[in-house]
Amino acid sequence: IVFIPMLVVFRVNDTVGNPNFYIEQLSRANVYNFIYDDVLPTALNEAESGGAISTGGINLSWANPYIITVTKQALPPQWLQAQSEQVIKVVLPYVLGDTESFNVKVPLKDRVEATARSIKEVLNKEDVKARLYDQAIDAAANQSSSYLKGLPFSPSKDTLKSMVRQVLPPEWLIQEVNTAIDEIVPYLTKDREHFTLRLNISERMDALEAVTTDILKKQET
Repeated sequence: IVFIPMLVVFRVNDTVGNPNFYIEQLSRANVYNFIYDDVLPTALNEAESGGAISTGGINLSWANPYIITVTKQALPPQWLQAQSEQVIKVVLPYVLGDTESFNVKVPLKDRVEATARSIKEVLNKEDVKARLYDQAIDAAANQSSSYLKGLPFSPSKDTLKSMVRQVLPPEWLIQEVNTAIDEIVPYLTKDREHFTLRLNISERMDALEAVTTDILKKQET
């Protein structure tokens, strides 16, 4: 009569109270790849339908595959698995009352560096660079054109976009972004106590002067 209940108790102890049971089940279910293959794409699609992936006139829904790529390189499945297993092993005994405290350490320094590399790699792709730049220029032109309506001569949106392309070309902007990322990363990894971002616009003054002169020389201006 006692034998059957004893088997149940031992079975429960081998599952519910055993961290390795949960670790094995998560591994068998391939949860860590499932997050990137199914969960994240679905979340991005829902965010897109809710308008969350759009800011300042720039729609980033087309960048979903790149967002997933950056996330997967920043926090790869193997890393997620290792951190999850660590948490299970120390938290479960605490929940069951076997330990009085627990301590979880998640190393992020190397992940910050990996994230920065991945972001720079994606931003330097020709299609990404061109599309982001075009959307940013369109948004800036739409905003600027409303500010310039009171002037005697108001440049068209196409003229404004052409001016910006000459003064702030995409190659220059991407280089400035890369420099900014390189400056911020040591601060995030605590290798430095501060960071300084410098936007070197002095080298673009000649281009600005040329564009302005061209505008002023036009008969209608």
